[in-house]
Amino acid sequence: MSMKCFLFHVVPRFFMQVNSSPYENGWIIKVEMSDNGELNNLMDSEKYSKFCEEEESKH
Repeated sequence: MSMKCFLFHVVPRFFMQVNSSPYENGWIIKVEMSDNGELNNLMDSEKYSKFCEEEESKH
């Protein structure tokens, strides 16, 4: 997977937006995919939780 990531500087007064609106106004990174077809390989929250549980059980 190839992508560009941009990290935004978060001013202290905007930390509340990160916590209160993480999916709308609280973004702190921007990701640009080189191949939008790779989006099909991303996990939703349910798949990611299952993945984390499986990884945790290995240790």
